[in-house]
Amino acid sequence: DTPTQVAVEVANPTTAAMRNVVVDVQAGDATGRATLASLAGGASRTLNVSVVPEATGDVPVEATVSYTTAVGTVAETSADGSLAVADLREDVGVRVERATAGQGGQGDSLQEQLGSLVGGSPAAGAATQQSGGEESGNDPSQVAVTVTNFGNAPIRDVVVTPESNGSSLPRYGLGTLGPGASESVTVDLSRYPGGQVQFETSYTVAGEDGTASAAYDYRPETGSIRVTGVNLTASDGTLRIEGNAGNAGSATVDGVVLAVGESEFVTPAYPQRDYFVGSVEGSEFAPFELTADVDLENATSVPVDVTYSVNGVERTERVDLPLDGVEERESGGSDFPLSVAGGLALVLFAAAGVAIAVRLR
Repeated sequence: DTPTQVAVEVANPTTAAMRNVVVDVQAGDATGRATLASLAGGASRTLNVSVVPEATGDVPVEATVSYTTAVGTVAETSADGSLAVADLREDVGVRVERATAGQGGQGDSLQEQLGSLVGGSPAAGAATQQSGGEESGNDPSQVAVTVTNFGNAPIRDVVVTPESNGSSLPRYGLGTLGPGASESVTVDLSRYPGGQVQFETSYTVAGEDGTASAAYDYRPETGSIRVTGVNLTASDGTLRIEGNAGNAGSATVDGVVLAVGESEFVTPAYPQRDYFVGSVEGSEFAPFELTADVDLENATSVPVDVTYSVNGVERTERVDLPLDGVEERESGGSDFPLSVAGGLALVLFAAAGVAIAVRLR
């Protein structure tokens, strides 16, 4: 049963104060009481007396007021009326959406929620899909959960519990919501993989437990490292690996490290056994350089281990770089690529020719 407030107005028509004012209300088979220490002469007060009628419809009400006068005598007066008691209507809605600036505190008004809030029955549920249109500055991992009480009785001990992949996430308490009230809380999903997240909302109404829920299709921004633009050169048994670590996703990838893996014919070599790249933003890349000792006569590929973290989850992937067409350079050769070394020789030759021509004039 749900408590109902009966408003009783008490007035003192005398010029002297009344003391020990007690208001007793009888509403059908329900009773309630409120007290007032004193009431000044000529003053009036309205006291709300809580009763829990068992019957519905128009319930007869009798209010009796007892008090002590200025001369110390006890008196009482009474008044009759009726109370309209409606059947309990339990209706709680839950809405989940991408959080925006300013959300997460007090919820919007009931009228603002009516168009898009999930409601209709205590067991109502709905699936809300993450919108494809992203507003600038909004973090897709932050979602706002709004609970609204559409019923005619307060709901108490409101707790929102997100559930993902069968596991419950940290809970959020919203306290008590009166009829027509709503409250929002911001939930951080950044540490959880994508998929459907169920927001179970528990509460009590009229002394009974109730639940409402809504589902949210969480699609986090992702990032992944791809090794591109690879150039392999071998000299004196040491393979030099140059390339780019590109982020093929939209989320920033952190802690990017590339390292030469070991195999039967490949071992990491000084000076670049591994290479720390750091962070790579979405759709960006960063260069890297590695060195390895390779048996070119037997090896067919070079393993490179790529370690990075995205959305707090660390990943390690192995990339095998084929050695097709890589040949050993002769020792003592130029450190310049062939095209650059040849160009340098031509420049020196041309300069020498100019010097000879000047001396012959």
